[in-house]
Amino acid sequence: MNKMNKKDKGLYATMKRWRIDPVLEPLLLGNINEIIKMESIIKHYQVAHVGFSLSYPDYCQEVMTTLLGAYQGFECDEQVASSARTSFTLTLSESGEELRKPAGFREECRQDEEGQLIISGSLGDTQKAFLMAMTDMKSILVTGLDYQHSSLLVPAGVFSQKSAFGAIKATVDTSLMLLYAMRSAGNDTLLFHSSTVVKEGKAYLFLGKSGTGKSTHSGLWLRHIAGTRLLNDDNPVVYVAPEGTLMVCGSPWSGKTPCYKNEEYPIGAIVQLRQAPANSIRKQTIIEAYVSIKSSVSGKAWENNIADGQHQTIEKIIGGTRLYQLDCLPDTGAALLCSQTISQ
Repeated sequence: MNKMNKKDKGLYATMKRWRIDPVLEPLLLGNINEIIKMESIIKHYQVAHVGFSLSYPDYCQEVMTTLLGAYQGFECDEQVASSARTSFTLTLSESGEELRKPAGFREECRQDEEGQLIISGSLGDTQKAFLMAMTDMKSILVTGLDYQHSSLLVPAGVFSQKSAFGAIKATVDTSLMLLYAMRSAGNDTLLFHSSTVVKEGKAYLFLGKSGTGKSTHSGLWLRHIAGTRLLNDDNPVVYVAPEGTLMVCGSPWSGKTPCYKNEEYPIGAIVQLRQAPANSIRKQTIIEAYVSIKSSVSGKAWENNIADGQHQTIEKIIGGTRLYQLDCLPDTGAALLCSQTISQ
């Protein structure tokens, strides 16, 4: 680090207190002297058995309170979050100048879907980074190799822009989901892309590519199958309990449907949906089941420890529950056929 003046020293001390990553120092020093005066607010949460803490400047409390509305049901005290089976922290702060790619960043993979760009890569041998663009707002997420302590940097002034609320929420949600998936991968836990319903005390997960009709199928269950409730419509958490039971838990991440339930249930079955001209259902082969689950979970599969953790958990899921292939129309008959088959 270059020689610092008095103000920079104060800023450096603040970054240490906030756990802002040293890689971000060049983006901060000499640009946001206001940060020295900031006080942080820290919120603690637990989703399934994973605890996490989010800290942010107190001046953006009003915006963050609204943004974190989906997380209220998962809020807990610091001791509960830190003593969970797995835990991580995220510190949110603003940059004082235009965000740019950190020096030494090496791209590993990029994902560009529905106007959201995420470029993941490494920063030397000890850090990881995610360069994100949600609509027209850029941000940088920097974390260690174990994903335990991370910093998220967003452009200065975004919290005062009403038009930026959607981009801020998408950035915070995406960052927390990324960290959740990476941090928990080695602990028999997977963040799924699924619409999940509950009936008679058991949960049923519907898998499929975006646009397949997962939410539509769940909606058909809700309307036509008595006693059905929606648990989560986009990103539930599946984990293996210590005694071996496969469980699914709601999460603060439910896509376009506001369904944020801090509830968990044993898994009754998992169903892969596929659009077809007629309704039919059958059990999947082991290979089909593996592909269905693998393509429905979050995580950096090219990192050995994450890939190994996912593989072990997927094997336990395949061995511990029933998996089906439902070729279907978006109609009542598909929901009735599915329910009658997998509820047996």
